[in-house]
Amino acid sequence: GIAPWGCISGVEQLDVHGTNVIYNKSKSDENDETPLEPNHTHFTFIDDGTKHQYGGENEFRAQFERAISGESFSLQSTINNNQMKDKSRQSDSIPVVLVVIDGELETIKKVHESVIKNKIPVVLLAGTGGCCDLFAKCYQLYNEYHLTLKLPDQTNSSEDSSSLKEKIEQIKNKLREKLQIIDNKLNIDSCINLLDKNTGIDYFELIYECIDKRSIFLNFVDLKVHNYVETDIDLAILQALLN
Repeated sequence: GIAPWGCISGVEQLDVHGTNVIYNKSKSDENDETPLEPNHTHFTFIDDGTKHQYGGENEFRAQFERAISGESFSLQSTINNNQMKDKSRQSDSIPVVLVVIDGELETIKKVHESVIKNKIPVVLLAGTGGCCDLFAKCYQLYNEYHLTLKLPDQTNSSEDSSSLKEKIEQIKNKLREKLQIIDNKLNIDSCINLLDKNTGIDYFELIYECIDKRSIFLNFVDLKVHNYVETDIDLAILQALLN
């Protein structure tokens, strides 16, 4: 895992050099601190000097992923790029996929960066709450509203631009209204209907852009209807890389 140093609860336990430590989950009630995920075997901590501020690790994560993948994030792009590169570099390209479980506001930003900026395929486990359920519900409603309003393909549309923009705004307004009922833990009212006062980020617009512009990079596994979860996740990851 890659985690911001200033957001880890009980981080003082880890502030040692040259020795192993046993990390105990802190009983602190700090809302802006999170214990380490116990199922991870290794961690990289990003210390940018801030405390209780998430997001500082994202730039490092993006650069790290880019370095590992050899600039080729998906399997399909790896195949295409390798046709133009010499064989000595083909084996260096490693496909990358982002798997999301639950997730908060920072996760929405990470998914947006992966899909829009880096064209990294994403697998979201619907039914785990938070970011995943939000994306899944928005994706479902987006497609339903497009069919209802008979919205054409914008790239090949001859429809009047003002009429098209009006229909798009109708879809956005309906989505904002419906998504208020999804997972109260994510504080949907603030992230869907309002801008983040500190950063000016409209989280709804990030989600909408991913679905509207890069839906091929979004892959969902619904844990509520699948019995063989591990097999389904493996298949979803493979499908994401081949899209």
